[in-house]
Amino acid sequence: MSSKVEFDIKNPEKIWFKNLKTAREAKGWTQVKLSMEAGISQQSVTYYETGTRVPSLEVAQRLAQVLDTTIDYLLGGDNYITQHYSNSAAKDGEILQMIVESNSDKGNN
Repeated sequence: MSSKVEFDIKNPEKIWFKNLKTAREAKGWTQVKLSMEAGISQQSVTYYETGTRVPSLEVAQRLAQVLDTTIDYLLGGDNYITQHYSNSAAKDGEILQMIVESNSDKGNN
């Protein structure tokens, strides 16, 4: 899961379904196991992994959380954050804090 994939803004589902399947397989889970952990139907997992449908933001967040990754990774971004943080709420807070600090540092120069 450490490889970075280019994000296709016109077709995000092309990246999404590949990375979702890769993340699921990295945990050694079946589609049924992922559906149970995320509280969605196995059919939905199949739709998401084949690119037939794209999940809502709420479902995407649940999938990322149970797969121990981030929505950023699932959409084609870097998986760096997941390797260094384990709690998704803490991740979000720390990311926000880093952004705020970065922006305030730029304003001070």
